[in-house]
Amino acid sequence: MSTRLSRPPAPGSLEAFAVQFDPLLQTPAQRHGFRTYLSGSLLPRERFPRH
Repeated sequence: MSTRLSRPPAPGSLEAFAVQFDPLLQTPAQRHGFRTYLSGSLLPRERFPRH
């Protein structure tokens, strides 16, 4: 089995949640994509007013 490559951590407490799914995700791209998905879905984001 190959060693896992490092990936950027998810922001805040999402990393502790995301790391539980690492064994299910085969590639670094899948792990990174999952963290990006979680961040976009669960974290608040700055919203700009519509004009």
